[in-house]
Amino acid sequence: MKAEKPTKKAKVDLKGKDLGYLMKVKDPKNDAFKVVLAGYHINKNERKREFRSVDIEDVLKKFNVEAPNNVSYYLRKLSDDKGLLTHGRKSGRYKISDSGVKWVEYN
Repeated sequence: MKAEKPTKKAKVDLKGKDLGYLMKVKDPKNDAFKVVLAGYHINKNERKREFRSVDIEDVLKKFNVEAPNNVSYYLRKLSDDKGLLTHGRKSGRYKISDSGVKWVEYN
């Protein structure tokens, strides 16, 4: 019997969808995933290229999502270890990377 080839997940059309929709569809299992989704929302829907931890906290609060206790920790971890975010031009600012956008759209 042949082993099945892994199938590539189809891209989910998220254009114009807000964070509430993203949270419902993606069902984040951990705080890091919530931070990435909030960063994606800020970039795509609010048209901001860079964001700070307070921006993440504000958008999560706006959509009644419990924010992690230390958002800045997740921003650093996601940029340094995972590569889903990158450092912005100024200290304390971040932006979602191309791989972060793909990760949200295809996972």
